[in-house]
Amino acid sequence: MKIVFLVGILDFSYKLPLWRRLETEFRVYFPHATYVLEREFYSPFQKEKILAYGKRILDTHDTGEEILLVGHSMGGVLADAIAPRFTKSRVRGIVTIFSPHEYRDSEFARMLGTSTSSIPLVSFAAAWDLVVPSGARHARALEHRVLRTDHTYGLIFSSRWAKEIAEVAAKHFSGPG
Repeated sequence: MKIVFLVGILDFSYKLPLWRRLETEFRVYFPHATYVLEREFYSPFQKEKILAYGKRILDTHDTGEEILLVGHSMGGVLADAIAPRFTKSRVRGIVTIFSPHEYRDSEFARMLGTSTSSIPLVSFAAAWDLVVPSGARHARALEHRVLRTDHTYGLIFSSRWAKEIAEVAAKHFSGPG
């Protein structure tokens, strides 16, 4: 399995520890997976740039391997949008972390062409999220959890939340598929 991490908007370098923590915790439950962090710096309404980022992910990773997409913030909305477009690879699942699924009546989901696919998904919200204060629950989530943290710094400075996210992902997406 390949686990592809998708960044959200304004991917500054200070967020790299967030991805290191997630990868470290995911390795406990998915020890044989390969891990890739796909980075792109974009703002929320740069539709063409976000779509190009999604296309680049598809072009790079649609190789026949089983895929787990893990997106933080807008990266989760993008993961949901591109997952059904994989044709060679099977997307085992999607993990969305503090993603604005229902922001302004699902504005970003509509902008990116999010489908109503049957690909399994788990979603997480942050209790003290000032970036995505509501709407992080995905309508078709197998499981949704609210973590007692903020949008970014809880994942940067503590492994607690990354561990919980990895545990839930493993519960739904590890083992025989």
